[in-house]
Amino acid sequence: MNESSDAPIWRPFLLVVDPSYEVKMNLKPSLAQSDQSVRQAVAGGRGQGECQHLAMTSVTAVASAQPTAYAVFYHKQIVECSAMLDPRSRGRKEIASRPFAQQKTRSHRIIFFIRFFILSIAIGAIPTTAQTQTVVPWPSRPITLVVPFTAAGPSDAIARLVARSMSAHLGQSINVENTAGDGGTKGAARVAAAAADGYTLLLHHAAHAASASLYTGLPYDPVRSFEPIGLVSDGPYVLVARTSLPFATAQHAIQYIRSGGGKVSFGHAGIGSGSHLVNLQLRAALGNPAFKEVSYRGTGPAMNDLAAGQIDFLMDQSVNVAPHAVKGTVRPLAVASMQRLPSMMNVPTFHEAGIKNFEASQWHALYAPKGTPKEAIARLSAALEAALGDPELNRKFANSDTLPFSRGKRGPVDARKKLEIEVVHWRKIIRGAGVQLKVTN
Repeated sequence: MNESSDAPIWRPFLLVVDPSYEVKMNLKPSLAQSDQSVRQAVAGGRGQGECQHLAMTSVTAVASAQPTAYAVFYHKQIVECSAMLDPRSRGRKEIASRPFAQQKTRSHRIIFFIRFFILSIAIGAIPTTAQTQTVVPWPSRPITLVVPFTAAGPSDAIARLVARSMSAHLGQSINVENTAGDGGTKGAARVAAAAADGYTLLLHHAAHAASASLYTGLPYDPVRSFEPIGLVSDGPYVLVARTSLPFATAQHAIQYIRSGGGKVSFGHAGIGSGSHLVNLQLRAALGNPAFKEVSYRGTGPAMNDLAAGQIDFLMDQSVNVAPHAVKGTVRPLAVASMQRLPSMMNVPTFHEAGIKNFEASQWHALYAPKGTPKEAIARLSAALEAALGDPELNRKFANSDTLPFSRGKRGPVDARKKLEIEVVHWRKIIRGAGVQLKVTN
């Protein structure tokens, strides 16, 4: 359709609404000078407080300090407006505040129409700067907590208890996923490679520190590839024996192991597992006596064979030992901590049995990928702290002879320090034993 020669010429330009909802035709000189597509002509004023004529062919960019909304309009090539259309300017408050019917001049009606058109339509129809730049509150979606061991094990149980309590404090669900393999390294590798956004976490135990020296070909660094969130729980190992052995005290057991001549058998959950590493630690503490190691696919089968009298000894987590000790199917002899366990008060510590300062525990900590925002780490740490203060969670921990780390000593800094100390500790033991494993594909 042909337009008449005197038809209005419509050109696009951008109007900016600032927080006070005053309309401004914000054409900064620097923009006009740098963009040749923007030409602003001042046709002359009608006196102070009156309108100026602004002519523009197109506006491709407009800058504003803190606009509330942007809106693209089409208007006549020659637009009559008050200077910068700012009612706060001298002589313009009365014009801007008048009802439409009282605005006598055509230019004033245009101003009124533009202002209310922006507020009623443009703000809802066109994304605002605030909308496009607003940071979405974290967390805005469910979080995945990776446990690098099989389901229904001690680490899995701890993870699910903690996840449930943390979810309540974060207002988002935390879904536990098991990624087992290679002594926990497969799950750790998954988290190390995940986006550093706080939505993928790792709950790992002492084997995480040992893996730094135990494995070659790790696709991550156990310390540098993670951001510690906090220490979770600490459960000591317990030396247990088959009930048919001809002694019932820790001192006699230690003597029996030292003089066994390689005939004494120790079970463990596989090369590189926590029970295997603690066996190595105990052997070093006893002067490196020879004994036979029997590898199993988990401590469950090892405990069953111990109860059946197929092996002599097993070092296992207190949470696994307690049920069997109550049933009397195995005999607990010594606890690898400086205090006796509430559920086994008649069982002495190794320290009491003569192995001074011997401690070995399956401690757990929570990690995020390296580079996770500090704000997310702080929120996660606070949620973990709140979870560990939950009386119900502490009751369930106590029932399994697991205790949370002490309040004020379980934050991100404490977790990093603990990890670094444990890396050095296990390096000495692993290198002394000459054990080396390679990560499988």
